[in-house]
Amino acid sequence: MENKRLKKLGRVVVVVAGVGLGLGIAAAYSGIQPFATYKDVVQERLAIFDDIPLSAPSDAYPRTRRLSGTYRTTVPVLGSEQTLTFKDNTLTVVDDFAGTFVYRYTVTMESESEGLMELGDTDSAQVTQVPMHYIRDADCLVLYAQGRDKEGVTYCR
Repeated sequence: MENKRLKKLGRVVVVVAGVGLGLGIAAAYSGIQPFATYKDVVQERLAIFDDIPLSAPSDAYPRTRRLSGTYRTTVPVLGSEQTLTFKDNTLTVVDDFAGTFVYRYTVTMESESEGLMELGDTDSAQVTQVPMHYIRDADCLVLYAQGRDKEGVTYCR
C-alpha cells in the first residue's frame, strides 16, 4: 500500500515539475518578469554562439585552387611537346623549342570549371593573367594565353 503511495507521489512530483518548468519557459519568452531577465542572462552568458567560426561552403566561389602534377600538349604544326608541371606554388613550363620557364602561380576559380591563372615570372617578376577552363572528367586544362576570344591550348595528364 505504501509502495503505491510513493509511486503516485513520484508521478505527481514529476508532473508538477514539468508543468512548472513549461510555465516558467513560456513566461520567460512572453516577457514576464523576472523569468524574462533570467532567460536573457542565461542566453548571454552560457549560450555564446557568436564566436563559433564557420567554414565557407566547399562550393563557394571565387576560391583559390592548387594544381599538382604534369600536364602535356603536343603542338601539331611543330610536332613538339610542351609540359606544365605544378608543384606547390610553382609552375615549370618546358617547351621543346622555347626552353624552360619557372613561374609562381595562383589559380582563382570563378566556378567549378572557369578560372584565372596568375603567373609571376621568377626572373623578371612580371605578372601575367591567363584565363583558363578546367575539364574535371578528363583532368585537362585549357589555357587562353591570348584571351578567351582566341583558341586555347589544351593540356591533359
